[in-house]
Amino acid sequence: MVANKMPDVRRMPVPPQKKEPEPDYTRWLTRQDVADLFGVGYTTVMLWERKGYLTPRKITREIPGDQPRVVVIYDPSQLKNVPRRERTRAPDPGEVEARCVELFRSGKTIADVVVTERQTFEFVEAVYQKWLDHGGSHVVITEVARDELERRVGAFASVAELVERLEQLLPKRT
Repeated sequence: MVANKMPDVRRMPVPPQKKEPEPDYTRWLTRQDVADLFGVGYTTVMLWERKGYLTPRKITREIPGDQPRVVVIYDPSQLKNVPRRERTRAPDPGEVEARCVELFRSGKTIADVVVTERQTFEFVEAVYQKWLDHGGSHVVITEVARDELERRVGAFASVAELVERLEQLLPKRT
């Protein structure tokens, strides 16, 4: 009986492995570079790492006049993975005032306008006062007048609704 002899793998020479060349890291970006590029904070860049948008790589960089440091860098080709946010510009103050005036004309209270426009009471009260000073007072009904009118014609939500009720109650003029 002839034994089937297998070669002893431990004694076989190991072929030299080809070492892949290191990428050129000179164009790769640091965390701070990425943060500056996107106008975000340093921690946002680290969040993008955790979410898998960016793959960090640690390398040692020579810092002129200092000791070599380990820095985290990112492949620039990965930047396309980063979610873009819409930059919202602040609304023009004149636009906000105009919307406030529209709401006052429709019979909304100062508190309603604060909630709708997400502005401070001080700002809305100032706009309200300007609106009154520039002719808005002709559509304002005081609390006493409102109570008396509601007693006579029924509840109403706005001046426009009050006018409609009066038109229904009063005879048409010819």
